[in-house]
Amino acid sequence: GANFPSLEFNDIRADLSVNSTSKFRFVDITSGSPASNVWVHAADPRTIYPSPVEPNGYVTGTPTQLDARIQIVYPHDNQGNLVSVDKATKVNLAVDLFQHGTRLSVPVGSIYAPQLMWTQGNGDIQTGPTASQQTTYSVAGSVYPRWVLNDLPVQGDGQYNFMFQLAPMGSDGFAFSTIWTHGASPLTLLPNPVAPASCIS
Repeated sequence: GANFPSLEFNDIRADLSVNSTSKFRFVDITSGSPASNVWVHAADPRTIYPSPVEPNGYVTGTPTQLDARIQIVYPHDNQGNLVSVDKATKVNLAVDLFQHGTRLSVPVGSIYAPQLMWTQGNGDIQTGPTASQQTTYSVAGSVYPRWVLNDLPVQGDGQYNFMFQLAPMGSDGFAFSTIWTHGASPLTLLPNPVAPASCIS
């Protein structure tokens, strides 16, 4: 018998008939931070990314908008051996930072600290559990930074969505993160949404 507010976003382009391999991931952003679950809309929502984006230079100055691109998610067993997604007990993640809308990388030694955000299935976004570590890699003789997070526990039959937020970005800064969907069958299925128990004022 109670009424609750609801925000609706209509007519968002998500047409799979144009390209059946398209994948759409929806997240609600409140005050610059993810504050929701992740809804995946696709015929095959797994992230398949054989060719990571390569940088073609460095940013100048301090950009206020960055793209956090997840480049690698490596599924493995407890001994570190590569296994299929449905048999993985842990994953390693690698993320690169670019000026928004470009392939210009931040320089080595940047103070940014990508923080993992993730969901299991259609659950709420969670933080962590650990911070990423800055490493380096080379492209065409130039050295670029990469942040890695190793041995994140997963369940082989689980569905996961990974993304990153950044600190520090400043009051006017914002990071756009790719979302990596990991799972043997990661379709979003929510036939019976749970109604809120109460309303806060």
